[in-house]
Amino acid sequence: MRRHEKDSEVWQESGEQFLAGIYGILVPPNVTLETRRIRTRLRSRKKEDVACLIYPGPSDGFTQDDRMPTWRVLQTFGWKRREKTDGLLVDFAQLDKVTDEEIAHFARHWGPLWYCQEHPYCTFTLVTSQNYKPPTPCHWTPVESTLAFRSRARMVSAMIRIAQSLLRGSGGTTRDWGLLGMEKVASYPPAAQRFCMAHTISGYLRAPGGISFFFDWSVSKPKLTFLTGLGFIHLLWQQMAQLFAGVAGVYTCDACQRVYIRSGRKPQAGRENFCEDCGTKAAKRKFARRKRAAGALK
Repeated sequence: MRRHEKDSEVWQESGEQFLAGIYGILVPPNVTLETRRIRTRLRSRKKEDVACLIYPGPSDGFTQDDRMPTWRVLQTFGWKRREKTDGLLVDFAQLDKVTDEEIAHFARHWGPLWYCQEHPYCTFTLVTSQNYKPPTPCHWTPVESTLAFRSRARMVSAMIRIAQSLLRGSGGTTRDWGLLGMEKVASYPPAAQRFCMAHTISGYLRAPGGISFFFDWSVSKPKLTFLTGLGFIHLLWQQMAQLFAGVAGVYTCDACQRVYIRSGRKPQAGRENFCEDCGTKAAKRKFARRKRAAGALK
């Protein structure tokens, strides 16, 4: 169990707490730090000398193409898939006040941001989405500024502090809302601030190249899971949403067979679980049937 303490509040993060998912977290064999002259803003022609993370790979990067085996190309450069996701939220939130070398250390363990360098609102994806087709293909090069990591980490830390205040019944500060580019929201009542925070998080969850449901039947027993896109960033937003909502996972109700999102603790292994609609009544009916069946066998 990890703990992330902010403003005298303790948040708990557990790898078991989060929804099951299929993650595309690709980790490079090494990350180096160099000063490069790049555009720090997508729509700006101005270039600046900034500290950058340099990843192994083709210097011209990748352009989105259904036929291009991006993952296989990265494998030839020594990239590997990361399976464990414990500690992601804590590790990333701490990047707002660390050195460039510490950001490089994070990238060696969690990989790039994978933000598209052609469009302002998407991340690079391995295949073209049926729901999102930009006018030009997405493009990513193996160079990312440490500023990009640091600015997004500041946003995450601000969102955590705002959420803590909202859960206590008060509102977020002007400074924290300002880090999200929404200073005016600090003057709104808590109910309106909750709406703005929900809208913001939902927007990140729906971002192109991000989270989607996936029905997995690769083995004999099918399961419902999530595709969290390429890289860690979409998984990060999912974990934040779950942390704020106290979601334990997605399960199938043993009574009505519907998939539902369970709040609170996970059901015990080997025990039946029920959605809120079925609840204790279904459990009692199941118990009564088992008791009658046991009596008939005597």
